[in-house]
Amino acid sequence: MNNVVANTGYTSTGLQPRRFSERTTANMRGRAELTTPRTGLNKRMYGDNSKTTELNVNEQFVRACENGDYSTVHRILLENEKYNIDVANQLGRTAIQLAIENEHLEVVTLLLYSCDGQKIREAILLAIYLGHIQIAEACLHHPTFRRLNDKRAITDSEGTFWQTPTSDDTQFASDITPLMLAAQHNRTEIVQLLLSQGDRITKPHDYHCKCIECRNRFKFDSLRHAQSRLNAYRGLASESYISLASIDPILTAFELGRELRDLSGKEKYFKNEYMLLADQLSAYAVKLLDKVRGHKELDCVLGKTGKESEEKYVILARLYLAIKYKEKSFVAHSNCQQKLVEIWHSQIRNIFKLNPLLILLLTISYIFILPFACVIYILTSWSIYTIKFQRFLKQPCIKFIGHTITYAVFIVLIIVSSFLFASESKKDLVQLKNISTLSDTLNKALEDQKTNNYSNSTCRIYPVPNFVFRADKPTWIDITISVFVFGFLWREIKQAYNDGLQDYLLSWNNIVDSCTTILYISSFALKYYVIFQVKESRKILDNENFQGDVGRLCDLSKTAQEDIYRTFYWLNADRYYWVPFDPINVAEGLFAIANILSFARICFLLPAFQHLGPLQISLGRMMSDIGKFIIIFLIIFCGFMFGLNNLFWYYKKSVREKVEIYRHLPESGDENENLPAEESFGTMSSTFKTVFWSLFGLAEKEGVQLNHYNKRFTETVGYLIYGAFNIANVIVLLNMLIAMMSKSYEAIEEHADVEWKFARSKLYMEFIKDGGTLPVPFNIVPTPKSIYRLFCNIYAWMTKSKDPTNEQPVESGHSPSAIRPTPRANRRQSTNGNGLTTVSNGQLSNVPNNHRARQGSFFDQVLTYRKVMDRVIKRFLLHKQREEQEEIREGDFEELKQDVQMLRFELLNRLDSTREDLYKNSHLLNEGVLLVGELLSVLSNDTNPLIKENFHLFKKSFYATTDSGIQSNSSTLSTLSMPNLTLPVQTSALISNSNSAPNLYQEESDIDPIDTVRSLTAVHARLSNIKEEEEEYLHNTLKYIDDDEEEEEEVEAQHMSVQTTEDDNQRFFSKL
Repeated sequence: MNNVVANTGYTSTGLQPRRFSERTTANMRGRAELTTPRTGLNKRMYGDNSKTTELNVNEQFVRACENGDYSTVHRILLENEKYNIDVANQLGRTAIQLAIENEHLEVVTLLLYSCDGQKIREAILLAIYLGHIQIAEACLHHPTFRRLNDKRAITDSEGTFWQTPTSDDTQFASDITPLMLAAQHNRTEIVQLLLSQGDRITKPHDYHCKCIECRNRFKFDSLRHAQSRLNAYRGLASESYISLASIDPILTAFELGRELRDLSGKEKYFKNEYMLLADQLSAYAVKLLDKVRGHKELDCVLGKTGKESEEKYVILARLYLAIKYKEKSFVAHSNCQQKLVEIWHSQIRNIFKLNPLLILLLTISYIFILPFACVIYILTSWSIYTIKFQRFLKQPCIKFIGHTITYAVFIVLIIVSSFLFASESKKDLVQLKNISTLSDTLNKALEDQKTNNYSNSTCRIYPVPNFVFRADKPTWIDITISVFVFGFLWREIKQAYNDGLQDYLLSWNNIVDSCTTILYISSFALKYYVIFQVKESRKILDNENFQGDVGRLCDLSKTAQEDIYRTFYWLNADRYYWVPFDPINVAEGLFAIANILSFARICFLLPAFQHLGPLQISLGRMMSDIGKFIIIFLIIFCGFMFGLNNLFWYYKKSVREKVEIYRHLPESGDENENLPAEESFGTMSSTFKTVFWSLFGLAEKEGVQLNHYNKRFTETVGYLIYGAFNIANVIVLLNMLIAMMSKSYEAIEEHADVEWKFARSKLYMEFIKDGGTLPVPFNIVPTPKSIYRLFCNIYAWMTKSKDPTNEQPVESGHSPSAIRPTPRANRRQSTNGNGLTTVSNGQLSNVPNNHRARQGSFFDQVLTYRKVMDRVIKRFLLHKQREEQEEIREGDFEELKQDVQMLRFELLNRLDSTREDLYKNSHLLNEGVLLVGELLSVLSNDTNPLIKENFHLFKKSFYATTDSGIQSNSSTLSTLSMPNLTLPVQTSALISNSNSAPNLYQEESDIDPIDTVRSLTAVHARLSNIKEEEEEYLHNTLKYIDDDEEEEEEVEAQHMSVQTTEDDNQRFFSKL
């Protein structure tokens, strides 16, 4: 080229003005520089990709990961094989964290190939925590994760506990596993995926575990040990984890909830967290119960008992367990209450549909029928002819009415006994004077004692000879009440045996019943003991030797005199001569306390009534508040009591008289007059009385006065202490107690319906259990059936011939027959520890054949607990997924924004690539045109006039076309319209393809200038049009994205059109 220029005598700079006009040159160069304004937006948002060497690679890499620029990330990783991807932004977030947070799946997948085990673990946990399910699944399916997972390097919480984090930037604890975190946030898809890979959450050891591992973990890091336990329970208490991993989710929720509540009392520092997890489990059980459909499924759910793998059913066994674990929301659920009421009324539901007045009349008539019905049941309990009558008495509602009637009769007997005690004085009483011989003898002995004045004798303690005797036989009311008491005792013994002592003592009803029964038994035992002593003493009176000893009473030894005294003591009815702890005094005190508890026991029957039940529950809750208040009250009460006593102890008369120089008489001169402070605070007992009654305003404020002692300082201090006591206890503490009780009442009112239904369910379950058909006192009468069972049990125990098949678990595939009874011949019955009847179908030889015959029909298939729970879990998960989809979250808009941003950068990258190619080709064409011009200038020196003429015509036509802006393409500059400049010169054969781009580095003799100009001109015109179209499309696309980023589908459609255009461009260049 340089040689050509030199030979012609022209400079390179001098060629352009001669060959092209200024307008044409500006147009050509302007088209080559069109890329400059189009890259302005890209530079502002991302940077100038054409000058990557001028940017910091780390900063560019972080930005690309944050914005989802896959091509830039891929290019940097290819250019730097050992590039460290742990670079972070100014906030300390690494590139992979930014990609996960902005949900760039392609970028994350690319970065995972450069991550080690710790980084992959952090990436998975972060994706799970942020809820990016697709990224988490991609990480879990990544080959690197699978390889590490086979070694249990990520999912093993036991091994990772001892690992020390490599840096302080670790966002998750070392003992957190992907399954644990996914379960904590209820990522159902991730939990299912990890469970399918064999991962499980290991249950922590017991809190009091003393194994070596627990001791070492506690020594290693006590805080981490406690936190790891909490994290594990958070995963175990997850709805998703229990639904997918547990065979019996309801039982798992109950047992785990109880364990968490117990643990909250031990680990006080995490009490709120554990209680929150327990409440979540209770809500989860209720959600599962919501998904139960039909009575058959409800029977299976509420009747399931035994192990998870057993198909064993007991009437309302799961409801009984819920009551035991205090799952109030589960028990108060409408499904449970419907089934409970159905069993409660059972076969007498139609009776309760009658008029209320008629129901009342039937109940009153049943009061008189009940004794005869009980006798008939006792006599005919073994007969099959009275089975309907027996079933009637075994109805829970009938049993409740019967027990209520008998208890009402017992309360009436207590009231009657109070009136009979007052009427005993009207009876004819036996006196000692009725026995004239003995009375005269005793009278003579006492007179002799007065005459001779035996100071060493014990005769002075004897009563007068005409004292009244005590009762020597019980009254009919005592015998009747005693029979009821024995009936109560037998009932409590049977209940404690069936429920177990531990469960029996967990109920306040049972505790009150036991205390009441013990008090009654103790009271009547003391009464009957006194009656026995009275009878024995009366027998001794008729003995002649005893009468002789009475005649010479004062001459007997002290021991003999005490024996005679005890004989007369048990006979004397005058309580003035009784000792303070006389058995009758103690018996009557115990009887009074037992009567109070008996009346209070009526409150436990109130939950059966909707209007009185919540009030009784509020009263019970207030009792616990009173108990808490008493503890604080006693502390302050004792402090003030001892303080006041220590202030005035000296002024007690017996103390001050020992040190007084002379008697200090009061102003009145009365020696027997006491000081006010002495009467109020002189002794501990008087101080207690004064302080206690001051709570009710019954104490005098002058109680601290010292009168003539004139100790103003002591009186002032006494007034201050006494006033402070009234302020602290009366004003502060009592009002605090009122506030506590009001708060408890309001809390009950807020959940009155749940609390009442729970209390009513507890009451109903007591009568739904087997047993207790006969009320007190008929239950102490043994029935023939009970005697037969007793002998059978004794015989079986002695012979040890118990059938082992009864202890085998019932095979799966049988329906809950306890709720839908099977024929008697195919049924085995037993009673579990809770008194509930357990029934399982007998195994017949043709069951497998029948089962296979029924498989064709869905409704004929046997319904099992496993099938029911599978249905319930599917409904629960579907409903949960539906709720999550319906929720409108802020993250959805953010996710859409990120997607649009990713598309935006992808378009910019593709357009930048196309723009660079266009810039290079345009620059190449400009240089080629200049070169062709130089070549044409050389050819112009040729002497052939035809060539010159053709060249000038072509030049004129070319300038006209270019300056006028007409689109120059292959069609306008075809060989048909262009003058044939190469007709004399046959050089076109040297070019292999006229449609291909010219080779500018060939020798001059090998170049056909006319074909070269023709091809380059068409290409240049086509590229100019493409650049204009691309510029216009880029401008419209960016404007559209800025105006409306939410129209993602239209942007994708335009993106497809861009790709189509680029494909056309590539095909066009390939043809050139």
